[in-house]
Amino acid sequence: DFILKDFNRAGEIISGNKKENLQGKKISAMYPDAKEFGLLKVFQHVWKTGKPEQSPAKLYKDERLTFWADNYVYKLPSGEIVAIFDDVTKNKRIEEALQFTIKGTVGSTGEGFFRSLVQYLAEALGARYAMLSELIEPEGKKVKTIAIWVNGRIAENFEYELAGTPCDN
Repeated sequence: DFILKDFNRAGEIISGNKKENLQGKKISAMYPDAKEFGLLKVFQHVWKTGKPEQSPAKLYKDERLTFWADNYVYKLPSGEIVAIFDDVTKNKRIEEALQFTIKGTVGSTGEGFFRSLVQYLAEALGARYAMLSELIEPEGKKVKTIAIWVNGRIAENFEYELAGTPCDN
């Protein structure tokens, strides 16, 4: 096992712990599933070989924390190892939402495809509304919806002026 010597502010935010509460503690005590996550194995390999190692994004989950992390670990001349991890949870959730959407729209064509697309996007992102629109004027001042999802159902398409809406920019 490895002992934590220092921890930056980003680590505090992700872990929900203060640096003072973590310094001097074993990694396995702070992250009970670090072994299953594969991080301790990476630490051991880098410590033994001195060669830096990039660990691809993996899901870490214990009773307190759940996040996706991409880790880069290297050894200092002093013999200490440094782990830099990037919380890629947001990216992974977007990736999963897109995969869910693709699976849900496979086989749909035409108007059915667009209806399925807004439904699956809304469901994947936990949104009450999803809308797919097209510009209907060459000046780009008016829009027509192609498919719209509102509160769990497909709604009637409509046209509207862009001025003063979030899509105006």
